[in-house]
Amino acid sequence: MTKKPQGTLPPYMCQHTIDRLVDGKELFEVMDMDKKIGCLISERNKIAETVISICEPEIAAVCHLFEKGEQVSEQTIERLFDRLLEHCYNDEVVKLFNELCQVAVAQHPQLVQDYIRYYKEQWE
Repeated sequence: MTKKPQGTLPPYMCQHTIDRLVDGKELFEVMDMDKKIGCLISERNKIAETVISICEPEIAAVCHLFEKGEQVSEQTIERLFDRLLEHCYNDEVVKLFNELCQVAVAQHPQLVQDYIRYYKEQWE
């Protein structure tokens, strides 16, 4: 007896990859490797777009505070760097990362140096 899977799929799976559920086991469609890769890239890009939409206004607010000469906590900067660092496969995320580095270096030079090192270790 063939049943359609219930519930939601993990974010790394496209809906069309699951064919049916038989005896408690997922059976996957036979797809070209190109389609599978395309699906993964599409999902990855959606995640990066979400990260950008969340971080961009936060970084703009932090930049504004720095421009006014106000202090921004190290924890706030760390949180933003941590969010961005995982998604630096995306050029727009890298731009945000660089922007944050440029504005934060005056108040938190060691933190910025550490995150630049983490970036290089992970992405270069």
